[in-house]
Amino acid sequence: MVDQAKRALQKARNAFSHMKANEQEDVAFGYTERQLFFYQGDVLTKLGQTIEADMVLEQALEKYSDHILDQTLIRLDMAQCRVIEGDIDEALEVANNAARLLKPEYRTDFILRPAIEFGKAVEDGGWKDHPGLKEFYELMGIGSKKA
Repeated sequence: MVDQAKRALQKARNAFSHMKANEQEDVAFGYTERQLFFYQGDVLTKLGQTIEADMVLEQALEKYSDHILDQTLIRLDMAQCRVIEGDIDEALEVANNAARLLKPEYRTDFILRPAIEFGKAVEDGGWKDHPGLKEFYELMGIGSKKA
């Protein structure tokens, strides 16, 4: 499955490289480079390919420097990579820093769903009582909403 997904990602990168420049810049009807990095990073994270995901997510974060919602999702993927690698302290530091940058009005279901998924991954890893997780839930305002 991982090999199949990686082949699909390579096809997407190849297709992107053959798009016209105006299509690569049109966020509504085209597909931008930053979107490509964003989705590649997310897929690689979900596949557990943390080394590759980290490189792509760093690029995505640079490309989305002016979009806090996308930055938050990217940082949650980065934090998820740390969970996969077993570095819970670093995972929670990344997630908590992302939460601190996010104004309360942006804490919608769009952001809360992946935040809850991240928290569940930490809990499922055996770190339910980690003080950083409690802080994350408080920063995100999801302490009582966990699924």
